Amino acid sequence: MDRYVGIYAAPGAILKVYRKRGKLYSRLQGLKVRLLPVAENEFIPKVMLLGFIPIKLSEVRFTFEEVAGHQVITQSELGSSKELMVVRVQPGALTDQ
Repeated sequence: MDRYVGIYAAPGAILKVYRKRGKLYSRLQGLKVRLLPVAENEFIPKVMLLGFIPIKLSEVRFTFEEVAGHQVITQSELGSSKELMVVRVQPGALTDQ
C-alpha cells in the first residue's frame, strides 16, 4: 500500500493519501476517508463524517492506476464507467499562483 501514498491533485482539489497504523486513508478538503481494499489496486471509500461517524460507500470504487504515464486515482460506481478523479503530483509541484 505504500506505493499509493502521496499527494494527488485536480482543478480545485488536493487529495492526500497516507498510511496510519497499517491502514490506508485519504484526506480531501478536510474530509477523512478510509480506503478499504477489495483488490490489489481497488478500494471502497469509507467516509468518516465529523471525524468519527463511518459511512461506507459500497457501490463506489477508487482505483489506483497508470494512465498515459501518470499515476491517477479513478472513481467508478459498480456497473458504470470510470471517471478520472485526481493525478499524483510531486511534493513542491503545487504553488499558490
